[in-house]
Amino acid sequence: MKWWKEDSQLYASFKNELAAFPFLELNLENGKNIIRGLWPVFGESKLITKYSIKIEIPDDYPKSVPLVYELEGKIPRIPDRHINYDNTCCLFAPPERWEQWPLGTGIDVLLSGAVKQFFFSQAYFNRTGEWPFGEWLHGDVGVVQFYFERLNISSIQKLKQLLIAYPYRTPPRGWNCPCGSHRPYEDCHWKYMKPLIDILPEEEWKYLIKVLTGIKS
Repeated sequence: MKWWKEDSQLYASFKNELAAFPFLELNLENGKNIIRGLWPVFGESKLITKYSIKIEIPDDYPKSVPLVYELEGKIPRIPDRHINYDNTCCLFAPPERWEQWPLGTGIDVLLSGAVKQFFFSQAYFNRTGEWPFGEWLHGDVGVVQFYFERLNISSIQKLKQLLIAYPYRTPPRGWNCPCGSHRPYEDCHWKYMKPLIDILPEEEWKYLIKVLTGIKS
């Protein structure tokens, strides 16, 4: 069953949220909800450019992230410009999704956050050759980079050690931090682990374990 047929209230909320973006139009195409339009990118005081875009809403929305496409080729179709091999826009590293677009937030949050930032960044890069907000590397390297930054570490070994702590929603009493510092966990990496433990589902941790399994320390 498709989400928009299964949950009429969710579909009504979706369309109300989309109304905040009058330059985008929702249509049903081959049984899928498709958003099309010209996404405007503004500088400090004027319009810089517009990107022709298509957004395909997945059948299991909002569990899966909508697929965003740039249609006119203004963005090179290469990983270094954050375009995936299927020509979708790479809006964020997979675990970052749960920070930028957690379950329970609407399409308006995705559009005004990750989508807006993506196209502004592309326009800025076209003008300056630099990314305005920094960037994750592509693929699994970017996933590891995400955890490095969020956990304030810089080695695969420490990341592997900290992974044993993710099932615990509170720090075990008297437990030294698994990073190897010999400090109490709650006084060491707990403050970095807790925000991730609170928002990341089990499948993200399992995927990280899979990635790290193929990496030598």
